[in-house]
Parts: sequence; C-alpha cells; structure tokens
Amino acid sequence: MDWNWFFSAFAQSAAAIVGIFGAFIISKIINNQSKFNENKGLLQQYLNDALNLKNRFYSCNIEWYNERTRESSLEDISLEIKKGESLLNAGQYYNNYHFSEYDDREKILEEIENLIRSRTSSEEDISNSFKSTQISKLTPFMYNTSLYNLKIQLHQELNIVGRNIHEITNEIYDHIRKIKTFLNKIKDNPESSTLIKYAICGAILLFISGVILPLLFLPMYNYGSFVFLIKKVFKNFPPMISIILSSFFTIFLVLMGYFLYVNQRLKYDAEEIEELEKFIRLKEYSPYFKNFE
Repeated sequence: MDWNWFFSAFAQSAAAIVGIFGAFIISKIINNQSKFNENKGLLQQYLNDALNLKNRFYSCNIEWYNERTRESSLEDISLEIKKGESLLNAGQYYNNYHFSEYDDREKILEEIENLIRSRTSSEEDISNSFKSTQISKLTPFMYNTSLYNLKIQLHQELNIVGRNIHEITNEIYDHIRKIKTFLNKIKDNPESSTLIKYAICGAILLFISGVILPLLFLPMYNYGSFVFLIKKVFKNFPPMISIILSSFFTIFLVLMGYFLYVNQRLKYDAEEIEELEKFIRLKEYSPYFKNFE
C-alpha cells in the first residue's frame, strides 16, 4: 500500500473539514457578537428609560392629586348623606364616586365611615367643615372667587394632572411589557452558544488527529510493518518539519482558543439583568402603585 498517498489524502480531507468548521465558527461568533453588543445597548437603554419614567411619575404632583380628588369626592358623599336617603356602606360609596387609583384605599374607606357615623351631626357643621378644608388647600389667587368657580377650576386642574398621570402610567405598562419580552430573549445568554464551544473543541481534535498526525508520516518509505514504521518515523523525524508543524498547530490552537474565549464572554452582566428585572414590578416605579399589585 502506498502510505504517502493515504496520509496525504487523509490530511487534505481533514483540513477541508476543519476549514468548514472554522468558517462556520468564525461567521457565527461574529454574528453573535454583533447581536450581543446590540442587546447590551438595549439593556442599558431599558434601564435608563425605566429610571426616566420613575422620575417623571414622581414629578406629577401625585400627592396633591390624591388629596384634592379625595376631598372633592368626600364632599359629594357628605352632601348625599345629608339628604336623608338610605345609607350605603363605605365600599359602595367608594365605588360610586371617583377617587384616585393611586390613593390609599383603606384610609379613604375610614374617612367614609366617619362621614356615615357623623350623619347625626348638624348639617351646618358638616358643610362648614368641608368648605373650610377645600378653601385652605387652594392656591392664594383663588380666595377672591366664588366657591362654585373654585370647584370648577379645581376640577379642571385635576383633569389636567390626572391625564398626565394616566399617560405616564400607560407608558410604564408598555415599558414593562417590553422589558419582559427582552428578558425572555436574553435570559439564557443565547449568544454564548454551547454548540459553538463543542464545535471549536471538535475542530481542534480533528486538526490534531486528521491533519497534524498524518503529516508526521510524510514522506513515507518502505519500512515494513506499520508499528516499525511509526517507531522509525519518530526516531528520525526531521527537525524542520517538526518546527513547521508545531508552528502551524500553535497558530491554529491560539486562534481557536481566542474564539472559544470570545464565545464564553458573550454573557450579560448578572447585576444588570437583576436590576432590569426589578422594573417589571410597578412598585419599583412608585409606592403609589400599591393598589395595582
């Protein structure tokens, strides 16, 4: 058998297979690295957008909105109670009148209970109490207008603030949906592929066994048995060929090692992921969202 032809053809075939593996690995890693950098930028953007929404919600003067809405609705409930009609329970009054979704529900129910218990009080005391509270909370320039105009202006201001709050709330809900979709996309570090890691290891083994080892036996002479052939080749192995193959193998190993390192580095920072996961909960944007949980 012509061993020169066999080992030469074997090495060439293995080199072709290694080349296919190498092309796949390089193209896949470059593509994954591009996706990873893009997603990493999106992760930072989602974090910044969440913090921005949080700050915008705090700037909506929501405490003022809750207090004014509560006072207005409680005054209307008080007037209904004074009419002498059949009383409802606190929960029914709460559902029948407009209160802020961001206000403390338990506190409102408690105040409604107090109004129900105070039904026996004089109508004058109840009316004066609410008028005094309402006027004391308004801005100074309103004192010279009638109570009716004050209430109209108050409702207009509440509508403006309320629309702004609801718009930001809707943006927060939309942002939470985007964060959930994004986290599902990157949670398993898809760019750091296990398949690529095994492909790199396989390419290294194939390169050693299919390219380097066959080349060690070239050129071949008639040494008789194959065992004797191996002993003779390694005993009289030319130094120049050894240097060339060693250099070739070292370069290939360094390249594959680098791609393996890059593949393993394509993982998202666990702390950043954890920070972003916090913002899928409404309470992270504001404690006023406790009624929404």
